[in-house]
Amino acid sequence: MFPWNPLSLRFGLAAKLMFISAGVTLLVCMTLMLQASSRLTRTMQNAFAVNGEALALSLASAAEQSVGGNIALLQSAIDSGQTLANVRYIYIEESDGTVVAHTFVPTFPVGIERLNPVALGELSDGKRVKVNPELEFTAYGDAIRAIDVAAPISGGALGTVHVGMDLDAITAEVASLRWALLLWAGVILFLGVLLSYFAYTLMLLRPLRHLAHVTGRIVESNDLAQVVSVTTQDELGQLAGSFSKMVEKLRQFQSSLRGSVGVLKDSASRLDADTSEQSAMINRQAAALQQTRVTIEEISQTSRMASGRAKSILEVAERADEVVRTGEDALQQTLGGLNEIQGVVQQMAQTITQLGERTAQIHDIAETVRQLGAQSNMLAINAAIEAARAGEAGRSFGVVAREIRALADQSMRETHRVTAILSEVGATVAQAVKNSENGALRLQVGLSQVAVSGDKLRELSGILTESTSGVRQIAAAVSQQSLGVDEIFTALKSLDAMMVETTPRVASTQKAASALKDLSVNVSELVSHYNA
Repeated sequence: MFPWNPLSLRFGLAAKLMFISAGVTLLVCMTLMLQASSRLTRTMQNAFAVNGEALALSLASAAEQSVGGNIALLQSAIDSGQTLANVRYIYIEESDGTVVAHTFVPTFPVGIERLNPVALGELSDGKRVKVNPELEFTAYGDAIRAIDVAAPISGGALGTVHVGMDLDAITAEVASLRWALLLWAGVILFLGVLLSYFAYTLMLLRPLRHLAHVTGRIVESNDLAQVVSVTTQDELGQLAGSFSKMVEKLRQFQSSLRGSVGVLKDSASRLDADTSEQSAMINRQAAALQQTRVTIEEISQTSRMASGRAKSILEVAERADEVVRTGEDALQQTLGGLNEIQGVVQQMAQTITQLGERTAQIHDIAETVRQLGAQSNMLAINAAIEAARAGEAGRSFGVVAREIRALADQSMRETHRVTAILSEVGATVAQAVKNSENGALRLQVGLSQVAVSGDKLRELSGILTESTSGVRQIAAAVSQQSLGVDEIFTALKSLDAMMVETTPRVASTQKAASALKDLSVNVSELVSHYNA
């Protein structure tokens, strides 16, 4: 936002210049008034201070001469002093602060003696009084402003005389001067504005109005044959002379422009036709390039897919080769393990055969034990019969015979159980022997099949190795093809980007050519309007 400019209001040039002159005159008057007021204030304050000092010193001398005299004489002296011009008050106080005479009515205001005190021996370096340039206090409802001048009596040993010079008188005198200056400033301002109006009208506005009239005629009638009169040699005369030269240059320019407009019009027409043809050719090239870009993009996608599939097949082939090698190693390990298992099975079959033989021997021993139990049972029966025949003497022997018989029965039962268990163990051992023989046969068949599978795996490993090598070559070729397609696609993208940038430029050139053609027509029409 631009700052507000008061000169931009719709006033005439004379009014604006009058405003400027009035403002400058008013500023000068206000400055002079403030300077005069300030100087008058300082002069009157100095004069009041000098008058107060003279009055205070005279009263101090009179008080010093009338020491111990009549107080009425002092009161009469200060009453006479108050009749002097601009004296506001007078009072005399003793060294202990007691006021002995004053001009205040009806009584002396308490406390004002402390506003400008003079101590004993305070004044030095040739000073005879102590001045407070602006002392203010209130007495009986009246505001008192004064220059308080304190003159010591006998150096302050006998008291002090205070004389107050009225500051309100200075204020009133300065206000009166300001009103007088304001009145004269108004008269000077009015006369200055009136004189400046006539001066501006005669010396400034008349030549400017003549220039405005000539300019208006040129604008309205397109007549460059207007004559600008130059009557002065000042800045306005120089402006009129420059304007006259400018009109003459315009007439020359208009005559030379007529010849150039035709050439410009023909050149603009040819440029417009050339840019139209160039734009059509660029559009056809852009369409062809776009088609080629789409085709190359499809080829690039196909090449990427082929490259990906080749890499996948290569990975699968490498994994298959690795799996076959791992399977071949595992098969070799399995074949060794099966050979070991065959040896273990053969040892187990031998152990089971030996176990069957041991079981048969144990069965024979159990049968012998069974027969011994049967014989022991028969012997126990016979012993019991004999003990019964012996009567009382053979009772203990009968008990032993019964115990032997019981042990023989238990031995026979356990022998029967052992025989049954041995029969089952023998059957199991026979079955285990049979199974071991069958397992050995099957293991032998499995070893043969594993050997055949190992040969097949070795053959498959060789085939996969050859296939992996071929797949690697295919993947490398596809990768190189993909890189080449990518480079072609990148070049086409760059060319497409250049074409995209060129097309708007051609369109802009075509628009500029068309605008230039229209401009040449407008310039031709504009030149034809002016009369040289």
